[in-house]
Amino acid sequence: MAKSDAPVFRFRLGPPPAPQKTDRLNDPDLKGSAINIWINSNQFLYSAGYRLAAKNLTAQLLKDTSDKAVLFYPIFFLYRHHIELLLKRMIRNATRLLNQNLTEEQRHRLGRHKIDDLWMDLSPMLAGLSSSSGCDEAVLDGISSYIKQIAELDPDGQRARYSHTTRGDQSMSADNPMDFENFTRFMETLADCLEYIDTGLDGSVSCT
Repeated sequence: MAKSDAPVFRFRLGPPPAPQKTDRLNDPDLKGSAINIWINSNQFLYSAGYRLAAKNLTAQLLKDTSDKAVLFYPIFFLYRHHIELLLKRMIRNATRLLNQNLTEEQRHRLGRHKIDDLWMDLSPMLAGLSSSSGCDEAVLDGISSYIKQIAELDPDGQRARYSHTTRGDQSMSADNPMDFENFTRFMETLADCLEYIDTGLDGSVSCT
């Protein structure tokens, strides 16, 4: 790790406040900052939240690059998980528009985290829904390229979460340094494109 890339750890003087037995993580009397998560828990808010968190962390990192080596992993995970949730939502909507039932294999893949498998299921559906999705061959090819590159870095959604795989291998190779600004810019490009398609599918579902 280059000296300029070394994370800056900030230490406090004295011990931090300790958790108390009487503390309540969710205080029913809390006012002002409380949100009704039970009513607002839907697929869109979940996926949008991961993207917004990634964008906010990226903005912070671009202001202070000293934390680059520390924050890259959560940013990568947040963007990747946003894409994964979008693909799963789009598969369900596309299936409804095509009047199809998910196969047992597709249901199994929806419960896992391999975005290349999810895209393998979704892309032919979008090709068959070109009027609703707005996807021509060039758009599908571009998305396929992005998904393939993400899957090569993190095939199962675990590599940015853990430093080592369950087999003990290093999750991400130190021999492949990341162009952080380029990565986040293109992740935003992919997210914009998929959200645009998702909006079209969702609108078509609402009209059925």
